[in-house]
Amino acid sequence: MFIGGWPRAPGRALRLVREHAILAMDAWHLAVASLALPGLAEPGEELAFVSRDEAQSAVATLLSFTQI
Repeated sequence: MFIGGWPRAPGRALRLVREHAILAMDAWHLAVASLALPGLAEPGEELAFVSRDEAQSAVATLLSFTQI
C-alpha cells in the first residue's frame, strides 16, 4: 500500500532527478506513481503512465510503465 511507501518517495524522486536530469515535480510524479500503482493494480495488470513531457515519458518507460 502506498501509505507505507510514503517515506521512500522523496529519495526516489531525488534519485530520478540526479540520474535522468528531469524536473523535480516530474520526478515526484514518477516516484509517487512507482510506489502507489503496484499496490492498486490487479495481478498482471499493466501499470500505465500519462505525460505530455517527453523527458518524463522516457523515464516512465525506463520504469516499465506503459505509455498512454
